[in-house]
Amino acid sequence: MSGNSTWSDWNITNVTTNSSSPLVDECGTVHDIGLHKPTRLAILYLTIIIGLIGFFLVLLYMCCNRRISPRFNHLSRVNAFILNLTFADLLVILIAVLPQLAWEHVDRDWSAGPVMCRIVKFLQSFSMISSNYILVVIAIDRHQAIRAPLKESWPIWKMAGLGWIAAAVCSLPMFGIFQLNYVDGQTRCENIFRGKPNSHRQAWIAYICFSVFFIPLLILIICYIRIFMKVAQKANENKNRKTLTFKRQTGKVYLQSTKSTSLPRAKTKTLKLTCAIIATFIIASMPYFVVEMIMSFGNHCIMSKSLYALLGGMAACNSAVNPFIYLAFNVTFAWIRDVRQRYHGARRNNLRFVFSANSSVDSQPSLKHFALGSTTNTFVN
Repeated sequence: MSGNSTWSDWNITNVTTNSSSPLVDECGTVHDIGLHKPTRLAILYLTIIIGLIGFFLVLLYMCCNRRISPRFNHLSRVNAFILNLTFADLLVILIAVLPQLAWEHVDRDWSAGPVMCRIVKFLQSFSMISSNYILVVIAIDRHQAIRAPLKESWPIWKMAGLGWIAAAVCSLPMFGIFQLNYVDGQTRCENIFRGKPNSHRQAWIAYICFSVFFIPLLILIICYIRIFMKVAQKANENKNRKTLTFKRQTGKVYLQSTKSTSLPRAKTKTLKLTCAIIATFIIASMPYFVVEMIMSFGNHCIMSKSLYALLGGMAACNSAVNPFIYLAFNVTFAWIRDVRQRYHGARRNNLRFVFSANSSVDSQPSLKHFALGSTTNTFVN
């Protein structure tokens, strides 16, 4: 999403070259830096359209695949976490990207009052962080499933709930950081760092970058390094494992290598799926946070308008792409053929039921007379 206005408000916050007094460079302060508006709007529109399509396709897939019941009792563990991630991505689209798009269209003029300013900023931050933290929850769950498969796992609702609660806690400072300011006759919902030493903004950006991106990234890296180490260890063990085989013809015992895979196919598929989602998260999010660090700790004058608009809008692209990654790993031609066969089979069963019901009525004159009589009375009386 246009993350710059969610956490830092680049274009409305003073950034200085001195940490004690706000100075103005030859290119102006950060709030003087513009962006290429058509580029930003195009990214936001594409993110919303692609994200909504992906969300409904994932729900359609789960319903067609009969993995979801009215009480969610038959939802598999991995798909339960994916469903949480899908809803988190939907919140990013509806709560973070959509309001940002409306805000860009009115040139960031805020008319909803100070309370809504803080609430919207909190919700935008919460949606973005929750998407990242659900990824962390999935990584921890996969780590336990592969490193300690015999150990009892935490209930799904507890692990997912911790991810949602942690995102809400990390977003609470937004209520104190953002406020209404009046700049050049325009009302803006911006952070409180205008006119303050740059060290204040640097501390805030450091908190955001580490809590939202770098700490989750570190946990993801640790989990998947340990997972791949376990996979390599099992592959090496299976490669060198030999079994005793007794041959009746000679009456001798031989050593014979066993042929077995290092991981079950389902776990391998899930591991590839989560790695693809995490790679998308890193590719989409890292440029934005690098730009944030440059704007706060480096020279903000080197940022071009087009690059500024592009990288700021990329931060939510992973939320739009995640549903399609999930579908790419699960929707196959065999699955489509199976769904089509089940659909046609259900239609044939329904037609057979209707035909048999009509035949039973025609075969009994009393029932036929009753049906015709009741129909006539309905329309006449």
